[in-house]
Formats: sequence, C-alpha cells, structure tokens
Amino acid sequence: MSKITTRCCTAKSIRLFLAVCFVLFLQVIFKTELKAQTDAGSTQNATAGVLGSCNLVIQNFKADIGARVLNQLDCPLSPTESFGVKYLWLDEVSTSFLISGYFDKSLNRLVGDAPLIVKNPVYIRVQEIIDRFGERVHGDSEILRQSTAFGLQTSKQDELGAIIKTTELSNIPARVLQKMKVYRSEPLLLPDLPALRTLVKTAEWPLDYNMTYRDWQFNFSGINFNKGGATAEKVAITCVLLHKLVDRDQLLSYWEDVEKLEAAIGAKELKQEDTISYQVLGSNIKSALVKNPTLDAMAYFGEEFWPDDYLISFGDAFVGPDCGYSGQYNVGLYLLPRRLYTLVAVVEAKAAHLEIDGFTYVVDPNERLRPPSKGSQAVEAPKGVISLKRGETVLIPLRIELRYLPEDAALRLARKKKAEELYSKIMSIPSKQFKLRYVPDSPDESAKIILQKLKTSYRKPEVRSVAESYVFGPAYEIRDIQISGKKISVREVPPTPLTWLGYIGGASCPFLFVDDGSREPRLMGRVLVGAHHPDLSRTEEVKLPAGTRSVFISEREPEIAFLDEILVRAEGGEPLSIAKRIVLHPNDAREFAIPDGLRDRTTLILRGHYRPLKFTQGPSPTSLNGPNEK
Repeated sequence: MSKITTRCCTAKSIRLFLAVCFVLFLQVIFKTELKAQTDAGSTQNATAGVLGSCNLVIQNFKADIGARVLNQLDCPLSPTESFGVKYLWLDEVSTSFLISGYFDKSLNRLVGDAPLIVKNPVYIRVQEIIDRFGERVHGDSEILRQSTAFGLQTSKQDELGAIIKTTELSNIPARVLQKMKVYRSEPLLLPDLPALRTLVKTAEWPLDYNMTYRDWQFNFSGINFNKGGATAEKVAITCVLLHKLVDRDQLLSYWEDVEKLEAAIGAKELKQEDTISYQVLGSNIKSALVKNPTLDAMAYFGEEFWPDDYLISFGDAFVGPDCGYSGQYNVGLYLLPRRLYTLVAVVEAKAAHLEIDGFTYVVDPNERLRPPSKGSQAVEAPKGVISLKRGETVLIPLRIELRYLPEDAALRLARKKKAEELYSKIMSIPSKQFKLRYVPDSPDESAKIILQKLKTSYRKPEVRSVAESYVFGPAYEIRDIQISGKKISVREVPPTPLTWLGYIGGASCPFLFVDDGSREPRLMGRVLVGAHHPDLSRTEEVKLPAGTRSVFISEREPEIAFLDEILVRAEGGEPLSIAKRIVLHPNDAREFAIPDGLRDRTTLILRGHYRPLKFTQGPSPTSLNGPNEK
C-alpha cells in the first residue's frame, strides 16, 4: 500500500472520529437543555434517552400523596416546534369523564387544564359504550361525593405510588352533569341453580366446576391441620375456589335462570344468603340486580367473537372478612366481568405556539373482540390544524381493552404450587367430613352449621391460565405527528394507569335507597354521616317518600356499618322496630320491608355507626402496559 493511500485512510478515520465526537456532544447538549426545561413544580430527577428525534424522559411526578415515575417523549425540535407525548390508561370512571368532556382540576398536570379531544373512531366507539351502558349521574350520585381521588399505579403488584385528590366533583357545571354517564362493571350474581343445589344442599362440590385453593388472602400460620378441629375444617371449606368458563349460551339464558332461582328461594328450597356471594353488591336477588348494566355490556363486547376465557364464574363460601374469622356468612356463585380501560396519548405543546397539521396512525382493521396485536395499515387522520399554546394539550384515544387485573381471582388461577400445598394441608385433616360453622356476632343468633363437605369430594387443584386483556373496537398507534409540514416519528412508551379510587378517607357513610314501586330503587343519600366511631354513634331520621315499600341500606365504602336498630314511625305514631344489630361489610346491602300500614307519611329512624377499614390499594400497572411493552 502506498504512503498516499495510507495517509488518505488515516485522514478519513480522523474525520470520522471527530464527527462521532460532535454527535455525542450534541446529544449531551440536548439532554442538558431538556432536563432544564422540566417543570420543577411537578417533576424532578428527570433522566433522558434519545429515541430518534425525540427523547424518552423519565419523570418523578409528585402527587398529593406519594409520587409516581412517568414516561414521556419530549421532542425539542426547535423553539417553535417542540412538544411532548405521554400515554395514560384510563379506567372506567376516568374514561367516562373523558367522554363527558369533564376533567377535574386535580388532573391538570397530567392532561392539561382544558384538553382538546380528537374524536376519532376510537372515541366514537367509547362514546357509544358509555352512552349505552353507563349510569346517569345526578347531583346526589355516589361518584360526586367529597374525599375522592385518582391513583397512579406503580410497577409493583397491588401498590399505589401516588394519590391525586379530586378538587371539585361536587361543583360540576349543570350543562356537563346533564349529559354525564359513568360506566362501572360490577360482579354479577350467577343464577346456576343446579350448581347451587349441589353446593348448598349436599356434601359434594359441583362436578361441572373446577376446583382450586386460594392462598393469596389468608394466613394459615398457627393452624394444625394434622390435628384437625373447627378452624382447620373452616379453612378446608372457605378456601375452596370454584371456577368455570362462561359461554355465550349461559349469558343469553341469564334471566330465565334468575326466574328459576327466585322460584327456588320462594319455595324455601334455598335461602338468600346461601345463593348470593359476598362479591355481589346486595344481599337479595332484587338488590343484587339493581342498576347493573354489566350483563348487557359483556354480551355486547362478545357479540362477534367469544374467547373461551373471556368471562369466568366463581363460587365460594364466606365467613367474616377472611378465612377463619367470625362474622356474617355468604355462599354463592358470581360472574366476574372484565373491566374497561382506554389508552390515550396526551400531546402537550412545549413551544410558545404549536400547530399540529395531522397524524399518521397504524391501525388494526379488525374491530371484534380479540387478543392484543400490532396494526398493519397506515392511515392518515383527516386534515386540519390543531393550534396549541405552551402547556395546552390534545388527547388522542387509541384503543379499548377489557381486562382482568392482577388482584382478580381470574389471574390467580394459575398458581398451582401454592394451591397444591394448601390441598395437601386439607387432605391431612383427619376428619372424613368437614363442617363450616357460623358463629354470629349477635347474642340473639344461634351458632349453626352452614356447609358440610366430604373429604372425598375434594379434587387436586385444577389451574388455568387466563388472558389478561382483549382489545375491542378500532385500535390505533401513532406513527408520526405532522408539525409545520414535517412528519415527526413517535413511538408508544410504557403508559401510566390512572384509576378512580373513590373514597380515600374523611366523610364516609352507608347509602340509603328506597323502593316506592318505581322501576328501580332510588338513592336517598348518605346516612350516619360522621359517625365513624362507637363514641360518635348517632340517631338519624329520614322522611320516606309516599308509598315506600322497602328500604335498602348499602355499604359501598371500605368500612363496616353497625346498625344498632332500624325503626319506622308513622306521622303522629310511636316508633316500630323492624331490625336490630345489623352488620354490613363492604359491598353488602340489606333490604328492610316497611309494614303495610306504615307506607305513607313515614319516617325512618336509624341508630348506629361505622368503622373505616384500612385503605385497599389498587391494580398493578404490570398488567396495564400496552401490548407492545415488555
């Protein structure tokens, strides 16, 4: 090789080395500048990594309680073309707020003060779902109560990293309130009469249900299974979890099956408490079915395609708040619906004035219920300019998913090892037949045997893997955002789940409904407000509407209500006691009939208090990441 050639190659190598250094220098400058632009009021400790023309910024979002790491793409293209993109999973209530066009001011650091909403096909489909299956919100609706919050999940199961307190839900403008509906899925009573007969009336377990043994909420330390006894036998029964796939035909025959179950209860073949699982809101057939559109919604989602594990039913026996404790009891079956989540992108202007010319989506053309998959068709959004000032945002709905969450029984059915360990413990109990005894809190009630099960009826754990999520309707990914005629490539980064928490402390109390012969019980409001300790026990009087035939008292908060006595009094008459020493656990409801002669000009008198429970944390984001994230 000649000296000239060697010298030339050396020069090229030097130039290449200098070019690489220059690029690295620019990246450092970009990162430093981006970090300096981070909003110190809401984030700190931001780190960045280059993704094409945009930077992935990991921010520590400070909330009212705690903090949560957020992922955001920042695209500092130029002083006039800079923007950021973050992704959020909205749960059912947050999605409902999106469709109503309402955002609480507490969320402005996440979605902006008054975000614009792109009404694409995903938005239109979500709007149809909320309008068809949502519950109309009124001024006294539960959703509008004070001391509520949103939660941001962490990467750990069943843990909240941050809580954002709501600020003005009780002051929603009338024009918004008039059109607002809220979608909320609830576990459904399952009227499987043959299975209930076997479960309640025999010493066997239903053969058409699989069996497993739940270990995730009970503590068995200190129980000597080899010795046996009442506690060991109670564990042997209450820790059984029956499970079965629900097919389309079972859902379509639901109301026929309800009639058969009602007839069996009317004939005193079965009792109310022997048929309705504690998972279902309500302690009788009527209250368990009140205002629950979940059944129709699940049938709608599965109309064109019904995956085998789309819906799962469960059965169990419940005594007290946990396995092995005293308290109320329930035996029953329930259907666990999937919960609705909506993925949205939040595009925020970082420049003083930003004009977005359009978007390019990658679209999945299949709209029926299906497993998550990547789209295959590139589609240009309709042309039009979106003008944003610095800090203003636009929300883009991207897809709808129906999910089972990590704390749901459905996703815990695959826990074979723990279930086998518990099964082995149960099999070591010397008794040939196990008895579940109910020891009431009230001295006026006698102890009794609820269930008896033969040891030979127990089967080895039958586990099942269940898909976490299914996509429904149109599904989009943003491929690029067009700014001033230029297409800027973006990608989906791990979304943050935003979950409505409801009550988080402060003013809390049971809810009172009345049945006056109209189509469904009517909410009267809260009772025993502020009586959150025995020392604060109070007596409260409520005037009932004319024609009231019965009242429902529902405990929807994480608390236990203790009703010392419930009385009714006709105008000018003496109080008549209709119930004493009632205990309502979370998600329980009881109906109390009003005597025939006391249904006009009647006052309801309640005496009691409630006890708040420890705050229960929400779903894990590990299952809420989009299908493209690992």
